[in-house]
Amino acid sequence: MTNTDRSPLLSNVQQNRYAEQSRKSGERFLARIGDCRSIQRILMKYGKVLSWSACLFHLDRYFTWLREKKGVTMSPDELIQDNLKCVYESASIDVQTKRRHTDWLDEFVNRFLVDKGIVDQSRATTASFVRLFYSRNDSPLFGAFAVSLHAVRPPPPPLEANDIRAVLKALPLAQRIPLLMMWQGGIEINRVLSLTWRDVSGIEQGDYPLRLQAYGRKRHRRVFHTYVGRDSIAGVKAWSEKWADLQKKRPNPEDLVFMGKGGPMSVGNLNEALRRMALRLARQGLVRNANPQSWHSHYLRHSFETEAAHAGVPKEVRGFFEGHVTDIAWVYNHTDAIHEEDLVSAYLKLEPYVSLDQTEATMKRDYEEKERVLLRRLAALEERVSRMTAEAEPSVP
Repeated sequence: MTNTDRSPLLSNVQQNRYAEQSRKSGERFLARIGDCRSIQRILMKYGKVLSWSACLFHLDRYFTWLREKKGVTMSPDELIQDNLKCVYESASIDVQTKRRHTDWLDEFVNRFLVDKGIVDQSRATTASFVRLFYSRNDSPLFGAFAVSLHAVRPPPPPLEANDIRAVLKALPLAQRIPLLMMWQGGIEINRVLSLTWRDVSGIEQGDYPLRLQAYGRKRHRRVFHTYVGRDSIAGVKAWSEKWADLQKKRPNPEDLVFMGKGGPMSVGNLNEALRRMALRLARQGLVRNANPQSWHSHYLRHSFETEAAHAGVPKEVRGFFEGHVTDIAWVYNHTDAIHEEDLVSAYLKLEPYVSLDQTEATMKRDYEEKERVLLRRLAALEERVSRMTAEAEPSVP
């Protein structure tokens, strides 16, 4: 079992790393948009890095569309001024001019983003940030606007474990291992890509299963953890050699595990590689699910939940592995009954279901369980023999 003394340090490191990644992403968007007064006004509304980074992402998407699709090259400050002129300097009955910016937002959200396949909730978030950009700068949009709601689309068919195995085995090592760790641990791909070599140092100590610490998810800041099994452990060991060749050095504890030649691996590239390989194998008849919407890294997390249920892992325990706040609370509230060894035992039941070779993993698990039983019996037999020997020895007068 992994040494848990490292967990508080790892949770702080991960928390800082998530914030740093978000800050860098926000700064890239800000550099593209331009660091002008109107943008600073809206950013001052947000104290959290994740919030202002998300705001800049949605605004950048809108400004890029204005520039590339509408030929509008005005800066954000100029957009604010132009909207004020449209609303207040146009004729009282010139509704078309007054609504110019509202109509741009309407076309962007309710036509362009719909054609791009962006879901209603994401479009509503984008619209909210754009409207806030105008109102925060005392230039509210004129007229009525609403995000159009579309029929709920049925979810894509779930991924079967055998299809996942076939696709992961066919992927190159660099793409296979982060996706495999996500499937084996039930954690988000961003968390996997943010792992450092310190986070997986238990591999060098022979930890099995390998414990991965996590801190916070969505709206909670609870500490939780999950595990990955033999396939991931072996893959990371093999990847460490490839990593050293690519980076021309041995990894330091704070270096990211998943680095490519040009920098950290990206979620987009991994999703694209997963989808391409799946569709290629589907055309060859080697994979049953040929729906491209199914082949997204997030659905590996769904598969983890399904396979954990098949393995008989209690809902609260598998929810703890996935970072669900109610299940984390349940585990913490039952510390008198749920111990670390119980979580490990539950994971070992699950591991064959999320292994690249279920039969081999099952055989190893059964063999090790029989070995543990034999060792316990041998210890009991030795104790019994020792006791019988002591009783048989003649007492000294």
